[in-house]
Amino acid sequence: MNGKATILCIGGGSDLHAESRLALRELGPVREIPGGRDQTRSDLAEADLVVVTAPAGEQDRELGHWLRDRTDAALLLLCTGETTGSYADRGFDDWAVEDSAEEIRARGGLLIAFRVAWRRGRELSLDAGSLRAELTRFGIDPALADDRGLLHPGRVAIEHLVDVAAANRQQMAVCRLMGTSYGTFLNRDKPRGLPCGHGEEAAPMGALSPYCAYLAGRGDHCLRSEFDAATEALQTGKPVETECAGGLRLFAVPVILSFGGLTWPLYSATVAVSGTAEPEAVARAATETGANPVILSHLMEESRFWILNPDKVDGIRSTLSNLA
Repeated sequence: MNGKATILCIGGGSDLHAESRLALRELGPVREIPGGRDQTRSDLAEADLVVVTAPAGEQDRELGHWLRDRTDAALLLLCTGETTGSYADRGFDDWAVEDSAEEIRARGGLLIAFRVAWRRGRELSLDAGSLRAELTRFGIDPALADDRGLLHPGRVAIEHLVDVAAANRQQMAVCRLMGTSYGTFLNRDKPRGLPCGHGEEAAPMGALSPYCAYLAGRGDHCLRSEFDAATEALQTGKPVETECAGGLRLFAVPVILSFGGLTWPLYSATVAVSGTAEPEAVARAATETGANPVILSHLMEESRFWILNPDKVDGIRSTLSNLA
């Protein structure tokens, strides 16, 4: 593979860290282009890997889709820091932190390996349909290939990585057995739940207390709290416990795909692990949501019947960790 793969870097020059440039050159010869679609068009045919620097990617948010329509080269987006799943929504196969030479080398190398495997298949006169037939013959899910060739782990649909029906059943079981809310959030820039059939997505579910039900009906404060906890868990790769907009405790666990020594966060399970909030948290929630503080305090008193004892809270944490 080394020395044979051709790499095109869009937005090179000062936009590309010196260590990152060296990491790419270890994978193959690199051609740097300042940026712009017109400057890029003629160089796409020979590329095995197209790398887009962070500034170039931010200047043209549709560049990934534009490239995908014009080349079957692997597409790697460099980012300034932690990201969620926006790279896939923007048309890229994977992403790496722009100043992490080790990560660029590893993720770029894996993308090239998949590209080379597809190129060898084409040399054997295998089109996409024939490739899927060969995968089936060896007992491999044909959904792991598309018209561009073998799917990189970062591009495989969640339905082919996770038993989403079982995950949705687990979500409902935890809600009903433990009397708490439970949300699942895909690794995306905006709140999106696991698919649950017919093009629909799962939504946060559970036996909401009067307090939670009242706040949930006054905007997206509760949804944003769960999503923020999920995002932190996905970015850190570790369970996170935090406070929601209403002052209750949230516990989020990431579900992560591992392949070839690399990881891709898939989704996070986020669940409420407390039934009451302190008076100052209730007052703050009333101010931030525009709720009537007297009504909210009264509902919190009603919700004390929903208090989860410590053993039950520990059970929720243990159950979520086991499910992940």
